[in-house]
Amino acid sequence: MNTRYPDYTLDTDRASRENGSTAYIALDNSTYVIEQTATKTLSSFPESLVSDTPVSYAHQPSSYAYGVKAITPVIRYAWDDVGQEQGVRASGNRTDDAAPTLRGTGPANTYMDIMFTNGSVTRYNGITTDADGNWSWTPRADLADGTWTFKVQADGQDTWSNAFKLVIDTPAAPDALITHIYDNVGSEQGERFSGSITDDAMPTLHGTGPANTLIDILYTDGGRVRTNSTFTDNEGNWSWTPWQNLNDGYWTFQVQVEGAPSWSQSFAITIDTPEGRMAMRDAEISHITDNVGSDQGDRFSGSITDDAMPTLHGTGPANTLIDILYTDGGRVRTNSTFTDNEGNWSWTPWQNLNDGYWTFQVQVEGAPSWSQSFAITIDTPEGRMAMRDAEISHITDNVGSDQGDLYSGSITDDALPTLHGTGPANTLIDILYTDGGRVRTNSTFTDNEGNWSWTPWQNLNDGYWTFQVQVEGAPSWSQSFAITIDTSADTASGDDAFNNALTSLSVGDLLSVVDSDVLIDNGKTQYMLDSDANNVVKLEDILSGNDIDGWQQQQGTLTVAGIQYDVYQYTDETELLVQHAV
Repeated sequence: MNTRYPDYTLDTDRASRENGSTAYIALDNSTYVIEQTATKTLSSFPESLVSDTPVSYAHQPSSYAYGVKAITPVIRYAWDDVGQEQGVRASGNRTDDAAPTLRGTGPANTYMDIMFTNGSVTRYNGITTDADGNWSWTPRADLADGTWTFKVQADGQDTWSNAFKLVIDTPAAPDALITHIYDNVGSEQGERFSGSITDDAMPTLHGTGPANTLIDILYTDGGRVRTNSTFTDNEGNWSWTPWQNLNDGYWTFQVQVEGAPSWSQSFAITIDTPEGRMAMRDAEISHITDNVGSDQGDRFSGSITDDAMPTLHGTGPANTLIDILYTDGGRVRTNSTFTDNEGNWSWTPWQNLNDGYWTFQVQVEGAPSWSQSFAITIDTPEGRMAMRDAEISHITDNVGSDQGDLYSGSITDDALPTLHGTGPANTLIDILYTDGGRVRTNSTFTDNEGNWSWTPWQNLNDGYWTFQVQVEGAPSWSQSFAITIDTSADTASGDDAFNNALTSLSVGDLLSVVDSDVLIDNGKTQYMLDSDANNVVKLEDILSGNDIDGWQQQQGTLTVAGIQYDVYQYTDETELLVQHAV
């Protein structure tokens, strides 16, 4: 019993009823004094009797013995102020209030200890009674569902009050969930539900959960997982909008109350925007533009073009780097260009492409694969010329009475025939020729039209000659071009003794071997030299004893019996006819 602050109710049947008297109470070897007033008699003390402790009571002028009972704290009831059914809950009742208010009585102005237990969990708290001995107490935090036992005792007491039991059974907190999204873009706006398609890259999610609670949001397009959060309002509703555009594709969203052990069911939407479709499309080549020749315009894969620098056109994601790969079957080349805001691109090679079959492929920079091949055949006049093989077309015979073009297999009396042929323009042509013995080589260049010609720098021996040509560095030679050189075929006389006799000339010798029809009657002395190119005739031998400085070559040539002669004159009296090229 609390002896520091005793509070007693006297048995009024034995107490003095005289106002203004003094009651003396002896308890536990101590004496307590109760002053009676004119307005408060002993009979007005509370009737809450909690024990039958024997005490002695002294009252002046006479003394009496009274029975006094001490006041022990009690829990009278709990107050439920949650849900539809609120009010008083007695011990043993069920409540949906996780923080019910307990009310009871105890010694006035006394500190009270409160013990509350749920299974193995025991907690303590405290409260002070008011002047009338009343108290109330509410847990500072919600109590878990289950059976709770409450007891109280006044500070300093050794025993607890009778147990007060409550079964706390709160409704489960609503799980967080997504109800719908709202599409705010395009001509068809409004609510969309799981499984829908939206053209809004920043759709607003809506859902519910416990009121005034933090809601975690998890969302992904199958790649990186993103998280965010928002709060429910007083009604448990929430909404959330991504802070930046989401990529086109299939997205799933889940939510949970902050700290909950699991996430809600997935809410799925497919984002499909015009911009996203453009951003996600692969790079491709649509066509080329031919800007050369009389037949210009668009060309498609498989076409032939005479434009060596055709302009490629295609599409891809907007404002994106496009890689270009192209080859004619040899070296692979690469380049790049950018798409514009509409996803269109174009590109022109910076130099002429060789004639031939070309394939082009494109890809978005960093993409794992290339587009399908776009094929064109470049066929230009210049290319055809550049790609053709070297060949010999004919020779030109510049000697004798029968001059002109001759073809493979012909006979010529020209020991220095001029070869003609074709090949790539402005290209070095190698020439190989032989009479079956030593093989000789030489070279010449084609002109801008791809034509070439070449004349040996010295006479070729009589006989069967073959000629072949090739472009410098080519792997093979042209077909053989064959001619037979026979310089005797068109001479005025086939008598070798005649030619040999002309080595040493005299007027008598000349007249003895030369037909008179060959000589010209012009009143001058005439000599004719018709010999092999390797024979040497000295002018001083013709007019022995005369100064050779008197000889002068005349302009032009003289043709006698189909043979050309150079004319030399000594003063005005003597002429010498020398076979041309001797």
